[in-house]
Amino acid sequence: AVDDSTGRVISIDLNRNNLSGEIPAEIQYFPHLRLLRLDYNRLEGEIPAEIGALTELRRMDIDGNEFKGSIPPEIGNLTKLRVLWLGGDPMGGNRMSGPIPPELGNLESLEEIYLYAAGFDGSLPVELGNLTELEILSITGTKIEGGLPESLGALGKLREMLLYDNELSDPLPSSLGQLGSLRRFLVYDNRIEGPIPAELGQLDSLRILFVSGNRIEGPIPAELGQIDSLAFLLVHDNELSGPLPPGLGDASELYRIWIQGNADLSGPLPEDLTRLEELWELMAEGTGLCMPQTPVFRNWMESVYFKTRIQLCGGEAHAEAYLIQAAQSREFPVPLVAGREALLRVFVASEQETGAMLPPVRATFFVDGAEVHVEDIPAGSSPIPTEVQEGELDLSPHAVISADVIQPGLEMVVEIDPDGTLDPNLGVSKRIPGSGRMAVDVRAVPPLLLTLIPFVRTADNDRAAVSFVVNADADDEFFFPTRTYLPVGEMEIIRHEAVTVDANSMLEIRDRVGAIRVMEDGIGHWMGLTATSIGNINGVASFPFVTDNIVWNGKAAVSRLNGETVAHELGHNLSLFHVLCRGDEGGPDPSYPYESGGSGVWGYDPRDGGSLVPPDRPDFMTYCDPTWVSDYYFANALRFRLQDTLEVWRPPAASRTLLVSGGVSGSGELRLDPAFVVDTRPVLPHAGGPWELNGRRADGSELFSLSFQMVEVWDGDGGGAFTFALPVQPEWATELASLSVSGPSGSVEMTQGSESPMAILRDPDTGAVRAIFTDLPSGPLARSAAEDLAPEPGLEVMVSSGLPGASAWRR
Repeated sequence: AVDDSTGRVISIDLNRNNLSGEIPAEIQYFPHLRLLRLDYNRLEGEIPAEIGALTELRRMDIDGNEFKGSIPPEIGNLTKLRVLWLGGDPMGGNRMSGPIPPELGNLESLEEIYLYAAGFDGSLPVELGNLTELEILSITGTKIEGGLPESLGALGKLREMLLYDNELSDPLPSSLGQLGSLRRFLVYDNRIEGPIPAELGQLDSLRILFVSGNRIEGPIPAELGQIDSLAFLLVHDNELSGPLPPGLGDASELYRIWIQGNADLSGPLPEDLTRLEELWELMAEGTGLCMPQTPVFRNWMESVYFKTRIQLCGGEAHAEAYLIQAAQSREFPVPLVAGREALLRVFVASEQETGAMLPPVRATFFVDGAEVHVEDIPAGSSPIPTEVQEGELDLSPHAVISADVIQPGLEMVVEIDPDGTLDPNLGVSKRIPGSGRMAVDVRAVPPLLLTLIPFVRTADNDRAAVSFVVNADADDEFFFPTRTYLPVGEMEIIRHEAVTVDANSMLEIRDRVGAIRVMEDGIGHWMGLTATSIGNINGVASFPFVTDNIVWNGKAAVSRLNGETVAHELGHNLSLFHVLCRGDEGGPDPSYPYESGGSGVWGYDPRDGGSLVPPDRPDFMTYCDPTWVSDYYFANALRFRLQDTLEVWRPPAASRTLLVSGGVSGSGELRLDPAFVVDTRPVLPHAGGPWELNGRRADGSELFSLSFQMVEVWDGDGGGAFTFALPVQPEWATELASLSVSGPSGSVEMTQGSESPMAILRDPDTGAVRAIFTDLPSGPLARSAAEDLAPEPGLEVMVSSGLPGASAWRR
């Protein structure tokens, strides 16, 4: 770009242009450059020293190339530089090396510096402490070593310090406590030693403390509880020791606590943690920490949604008997779903080799203190093993316990060899538990209401989904994965009439499901079914979010006609992320405790007489096959369902509303669909968020403004979606001139006639949506085209090309 007033070149922007060769020394002949962008090309050679002549430069992005050599010290001449990007393509190619030059400390105007994915070595220069305007310091994926200089404590404007995936080793300096503007401190995957400085508790703006994967030792400082803004405390896989300190409960914004993999952490969790009403995840596997079994903690666990992986205090480290429905852990007990049968397994072992056969077992069950069932398991035909054989069903006495016994308040007593025929010297346990009764955690979950919508695409007119839904029943083998992998007791199928669409993607059909659910005042989960996959995508689903201790979930999904896929998409509806197995699953759950996507524990398949499922069977939230469910995901889906109590049955209460829908793609492209006037129950944004929906008059004045958060859409491109039914105000019919959505990725505006037409066809008697079309001609021909495509005569046809027209407001 050239300055029109002087004719001087002030900007060179050639990023992602497949350039090759070297940066020529002649670059010095553009001394008035303010912007130099050569990032993500195939440039090689060394960065020329002559680049130091560009003293007017404000921004330089030369990362993502194939440079070699070191950073020239002449870069310190660029005293007006505000943003510097220098590094390699993370996929490889960069061969830069050498130290980070101390001359960087001369860049007195620098606000952001990004050095990454290169062989930079040596230590961080103390001169970085001179960069008093610096807001972002990001040096990642290099070989820098040593410690963080004390001088970094002088960076009073620093908001982000990202120093992860390097070879840093020394203790963290206490001067970091002076960084009053710091919001993100990420130094994970280094070799940092020593303690977490208590001075970090002075960081009033800190939101993310991520120091995992180091060699940090000593206690977790209680002072961290003083950080009101702290949301992510990620200190896992270090060498921390001692108890979790009281005081963390004061950090009221804590959302995720990962302390797993610190073997020397021990003791009960402090009671003040129960004040953390926003907590989403608490992971403590591989530590000696435990969850107190007090009423306070139990009430907290049942009133606050979070993923958890922690033992109960006083519980058996490895249970000698358990009840299993789909998956069970001897170390982290999985609650049972009430009204669903379970398999009792008793693990009998002798302290010495013996030819004695497995003895008979008697299990007595109690509900709320009253005896409800006695199960006598006859003696086995195999010798008593000397250690637990969890993978051999015949080596553990077992019996199916009927669904009516599995109720909240369940306790059991297991007597082994009740007639006393075994030699007492064998050391076989005689009673489980040793005294009293063993409490069994059984949860009553609400019925799973699943509305099935069969979609027929005009592209192929395949009606396989229609044929399936007409006869669908919850007891069908098709729904076995849903009933088994997910915490489902009672399940009710609601069959929707077929909906014809001209959609060509699963994402678009999911959006149709969301809109239909709102238009028809739906409750429960709504699942669209297509005859086949579309564009190699098997299904997509809304992913929930939680604010103010309330679960917000669009509960809309679409799946190919496959039972495993239906369960997978419902898993997303219940807050389950992907699990890596093949490696192409987007958005994997970083807290998932098992490698290679395995379910991690022995499962039980009740079909065909019953059989065990091995721990290496992939979890159903992978893309592998065949699958099962992990104890971790079953327990967390159950916890989610117990908190998802927002919806209850309600009588019809339709009113005049404005149906507004849209979304954002994974690349940030915003979309507003044509709006319709419909009679349904209002659906408003549940909570404030980064997006705004505005309605304006022709003169630009505001009629209404709503902030909201989109639900994420999974198994697609990583975007989001929304559908609202806004209560119509009298003046909207004549004064509403535009609708707009704005947020993190920009804005989009819609007026009457500004969009390609959309048609919604409904049954005039029931209000059920029967077709949605978008590939229509513009203007008055849109209605007749939609009528020609109608799946049957007599349907009500609504057409909109942006904001509703006058006739729509009068209807």
